[in-house]
Amino acid sequence: MDDLLTRFLPRFVESARARIRHAAELFAARDFGKLASEMHTLAGEASVLGLTEIGALARNAEQLARRATVEGCEEQLAQIERSVAALVLKS
Repeated sequence: MDDLLTRFLPRFVESARARIRHAAELFAARDFGKLASEMHTLAGEASVLGLTEIGALARNAEQLARRATVEGCEEQLAQIERSVAALVLKS
């Protein structure tokens, strides 16, 4: 891991988990505008750290939310959660 990732990974994981929990609540409430915003932020944070898989997943979830697409959105959130959990196992 590069220095930036090593330094900020614990903070990113904590923040990402909170965002994913909040995103699940927003999805349940069908608040797609706020869900898109949450995923946009997560995608940006992941991209800054070079976490391209999580960034891409979050961007996909953002696009689904922007289109208010229910189908696939919940699975996308679950995949993001699994990818963040895998980061913890790797570190």
